[in-house]
Amino acid sequence: TQVARYTSAHSDDVLDPQDLADRAAVARLRTLALGIGALVFLALCWKVWDDIQTMLASTALEQQGETMSLAGRINGDLESVRSSLAMGNRAGLGTLQMEANTPKAERVFRASPPAARTALAAQSAIEAAIRGAGTSSGIGITSRAVVVTEKRGASVYAAVVPFKTLLPNVGDAEAFSFETNTNRVGLGTPDLVASLGASVPKGLQSDRMISYLPPAHIQVMTCAPVSATPGLRVCQASVRTIFAPEMAGKILASLLLYLAPFLAIFSLLGALARRRVQLDRKTSRSHELAMTTEDLSRRLELAMTSARCGMWDWMLESDTVIISDEMAAHFALGGEGRLDGASLLDLIHPEDRTRLRAALTNARRTGQLQTTVRVARGGKLAWLEFRGQYSAGLSSEQNSHIVGIALDITQRKIAEERARAAERRVRDAIENFSDAFALWDRHRRLLYWNRAFASKFGFGDADLRPGMTHQTVALGITQNVRHERAIEGDKQARELNLADGSWMRFVERETIDGGLLSLGIDTTGLKQHEDKLLRNEKKLKRLVLELERSEGRAGELTRKYAEEKARAEQASKTKGAFLANMSHELRTPLNAINGFSEMLVKELFGPLGDERYKGYAKDILLSGQHLLDMINDILDMAKIEAGKFTINPRPVDPVEPVDAAIRMIRRKAEDKRIKLTFDYQDDVPQIEADHRAVKQMVLNLISNAIKFTEPGGKIAVRIEEDQGFVRVDV
Repeated sequence: TQVARYTSAHSDDVLDPQDLADRAAVARLRTLALGIGALVFLALCWKVWDDIQTMLASTALEQQGETMSLAGRINGDLESVRSSLAMGNRAGLGTLQMEANTPKAERVFRASPPAARTALAAQSAIEAAIRGAGTSSGIGITSRAVVVTEKRGASVYAAVVPFKTLLPNVGDAEAFSFETNTNRVGLGTPDLVASLGASVPKGLQSDRMISYLPPAHIQVMTCAPVSATPGLRVCQASVRTIFAPEMAGKILASLLLYLAPFLAIFSLLGALARRRVQLDRKTSRSHELAMTTEDLSRRLELAMTSARCGMWDWMLESDTVIISDEMAAHFALGGEGRLDGASLLDLIHPEDRTRLRAALTNARRTGQLQTTVRVARGGKLAWLEFRGQYSAGLSSEQNSHIVGIALDITQRKIAEERARAAERRVRDAIENFSDAFALWDRHRRLLYWNRAFASKFGFGDADLRPGMTHQTVALGITQNVRHERAIEGDKQARELNLADGSWMRFVERETIDGGLLSLGIDTTGLKQHEDKLLRNEKKLKRLVLELERSEGRAGELTRKYAEEKARAEQASKTKGAFLANMSHELRTPLNAINGFSEMLVKELFGPLGDERYKGYAKDILLSGQHLLDMINDILDMAKIEAGKFTINPRPVDPVEPVDAAIRMIRRKAEDKRIKLTFDYQDDVPQIEADHRAVKQMVLNLISNAIKFTEPGGKIAVRIEEDQGFVRVDV
């Protein structure tokens, strides 16, 4: 009414008392607008201050996460160095080999504590680390490096790891420090290094500190312990600007929010001086804007419904919850409305009620709420994800509110459970895989392995740990490999002969994400089959070669065969007759000579008198026996040449005929006081041979050995496999 009167008075340019009252009303409106503007400005200042505090807390939290991640990475590197020292020491490697297998270390040395102190200029930190290795191992810091020690027996292995290999690149406004209970070393900007030494308390392990630097900067200091090394921690300090680009964006947005209502109020005051027509037009536009807002509200409601997203407002002091239609549908309720918190909790699974209450309590402190709960719906459990924002008073009820949404994530939970079940099945399949399997990340650090990988390469239960480097594990694998060779056509595959005698095809392939997959396939059976095929192939080649040679001589032999056959048959008959006559003519007197000389040697009918007669008789006996052996050999050769000495080859264990020959002649060796030994391999293969002929050959060799070995000597008989053949050594 006052606005209408004011505009009417201005249209007539009449200053009546009513017009003055209208002007006074306008002045009051202006005063109210100024007050509202002041309150909005204060709200803007508070909002900027709150944003700055939130940004500082987020910055400190982010740097704390970086420091803890850095501490974890340093811990993994130091554990890797310690494992390399332990495995290299157990394998008996020298310091140069251990240094080559420890990439993070600048130097590895082995010495007793006095020698080690001399080797590095007797720095106190190294002395402390070596003294700390009194039982097993220790870690200390110097002015430029971390010293990792490992003790075995009376000596100490020490690896010097420079800080530059453990830390990222230090920026212009950054500093890092390594600290123990007795020592502190800093790197980076000198002022920040000094502030780290002066500001960070000794007890600070995984906390954060923020200090202001005028005019618009802050200094953030965070520390984190190196978990596997008691007493060692890493700290980080950095200087950040308060008005970062993202902060300036927030301030600009807040400023626009401040100016918008302020300009709207003064626009309203200016409109009071316009004519009624203009006011009507503005009213019409406001009506259109209201209709547009209502349309946007309907669209927002439609989007929330299609996304199955329910809205809720939880008033903490009164423990009352206002829910939307979609939120009520999540709990199978009638529709939107208001209900108390206890009634809403009754609709949630009993195991999730405490978690939701705790999330509401924590939201007062953190300002954010996010948790998942289960609700019963249609006889089945459904999952809801609650997300909300804390506010200290959105209405006139003087209540602390948490306003948010609830999303139905049942399908996502089902998909996640299916993915976890599939992952478990894959892990079970890999674990039960009979061949060796190992998986590495893109930094070549061990992620997963199965039992076959550990057992085939001789690793114990405590030897393998996630995070070990590929070089360290490869060093352990080398200790269990007797022979290794490359495979043609595949540079990433190798053939390994393990310590237990088995063969393995070892393949390493890169994965899509840059990792590495190691797979060892047992090829022992295939290797044995290949060896058998190679032996058969060699035998076949020898036969083919012999046939080719035979074909070349076939023509000439055929021509000469007829001529030589007659002469050979005649010579054979003549020789056979001669040998038969010689055998009869020579054996008869030799038997008499040997028999009578043996009677003389044994003095069967009384002593001969002079000892020289006995010696002569013994010489006659030995000479006769020697001559009889020669005649027997000649007759055997004649039998062979005449084809009467038959050979019956069959599969024979070569140890058996050799052992039989040794048993037959052992008594003769003992009579001469000669030690006869027999050694053979357990895996000597069978041969195709005549058992009797092999025994006779070995018997002749051992007999000659006994004959030409002095009393008290030694004869060794040995059987072994030699490049596809069986060799008998006497």
